Amino acid sequence: MGGFGSSRPVLRRELVDDGRPAHSVEDGEGRSCLGGRLLVVARAGIFRHNLFVPSETFIRAQAGALSRYSPTFIARRAITDRPEGVDAVALSSRVGTVGDALYGMTGTSRALNRLVAEQNLDIVHAHFGPDGLYAVGAVKSAKVPLVVTLHGRDVTVSKQALIATRRPMAVNYALRRLSLGTHAELLICVSDQIRQSALALGLPENKLLTHYIGVDTELFAVAPWPRPPQIIHVARLVEKKGTADLISAFAAVAGKHSDATLRIIGDGPLMESLVAQVATLGLTDRVVFLGRQSEEAVRREIGASRIFALPSVTAANGDREGLPIALVEAMSLGTAVVSTRHSGIPEAVSTDTVGILVAEHDVDGLAASLDHLLGDEVAARALGLAAAAHVASNFDLVKQTQKLESLYDSAR
Repeated sequence: MGGFGSSRPVLRRELVDDGRPAHSVEDGEGRSCLGGRLLVVARAGIFRHNLFVPSETFIRAQAGALSRYSPTFIARRAITDRPEGVDAVALSSRVGTVGDALYGMTGTSRALNRLVAEQNLDIVHAHFGPDGLYAVGAVKSAKVPLVVTLHGRDVTVSKQALIATRRPMAVNYALRRLSLGTHAELLICVSDQIRQSALALGLPENKLLTHYIGVDTELFAVAPWPRPPQIIHVARLVEKKGTADLISAFAAVAGKHSDATLRIIGDGPLMESLVAQVATLGLTDRVVFLGRQSEEAVRREIGASRIFALPSVTAANGDREGLPIALVEAMSLGTAVVSTRHSGIPEAVSTDTVGILVAEHDVDGLAASLDHLLGDEVAARALGLAAAAHVASNFDLVKQTQKLESLYDSAR
């Protein structure tokens, strides 16, 4: 399967003098050579039930920016879209349907325990609370520390709402969520607001800390201006993304800005109702649903747009954002951001010089913000360039991942 137990060389990254990672080659003993020096490389397992899904590119990006830890990805489900050059193993190839069902109901799996042990890891980093809970047995068996990143819904959706889904994993997580505080060495929160939510649940304050994931500011460098009066919305089409509010706000300004368009990237359970909303408003020729797109296409679309709009809201079941990475990527690309005062978003859009925020479900305020930026490209450009500088100073992926590695060190 590859992994860290392999004797073959593994391509990885080391820090060079300017603090940016450069590639080096690691031998099978966990050592790497850069400029004639032999360096000891610690090994981190990155655990997620479903890996490499389009809406979670931040997991791979963060792991790829590690410099002192060599990552291997561990998935519960089959990996259907493995990126080139990535070390990854999957539990699904080792268990049958019954074993997988038992794992879903109990959170324990001998096969996972063996899989993790075989990787000879120094630490396991699970993304999302349920994944962290399901990794507990394996890390205890392998005697390695566990850190868990809490992203949003894992601490904002209520116990009652989780149980109401009747899905075994959700029910199990609802009943055992607080045990994360006992078994994880660190609980990393993607925003201060998520940390507050975790505290309110009863997770231990001494294990909760805020760490911003960051974005690759070289890959997401400022795109050229001028730009057409185009609005881009990148989101999984679920309630908390506020897509219906955005469509309503665009409808309010579309008549005034006859050359403006709204382009929507993403898929999800609300697609059908959103397409119907656009048709009812008579905007079929002005609102384009692009569906899922490649990372490169998403980056290109954001960089070609004047406005990135993400009017996030709190869903009926309590689901909230953590800190949407797509929004920070848009800021890095120099695209003017219009969003809401929701969860961790004000921690990135911290002043009105780097973006515009309105209240949740404030369609009139959202429409006014779109109207302003569609009608004033100079203002939109100034907002976007200030946002890019802000991200470079505060959300650079390499710098943030160096901080993450220090957290790994403290957990070991």
